[in-house]
Amino acid sequence: MKIIHLQLYVLICCQYAVADLLTDLGSNVAINCDLDEKEVYWILLKTPNPPTVILRSFSTSPFYHNIIFRKKYSMQFKHRLIINNVTADELGVYYCMNTDTAPKLSNSTRIYIT
Repeated sequence: MKIIHLQLYVLICCQYAVADLLTDLGSNVAINCDLDEKEVYWILLKTPNPPTVILRSFSTSPFYHNIIFRKKYSMQFKHRLIINNVTADELGVYYCMNTDTAPKLSNSTRIYIT
């Protein structure tokens, strides 16, 4: 997927519902994907940077787009994203997106610290 398309979808996504999730540094956080799909992408948006694809969730196991994400992120049932030991690097807006050519975006979750 081209970054330009991904950025366009992010702009559309962020105009809809964004839930705020307050956490402490060092905590573990779980974010649900509200899409009922077999495969989804989990994406992090940290302005002014372009969107970062964290992983692609399959029915069996995730595919990480960067090996360093393995230590930080994991998956649970129904595409639930787990963020381990939250640091300032993980603060931002998370959302999932289906893998079809006609994209669907989930509601987003913004993580911030107390």
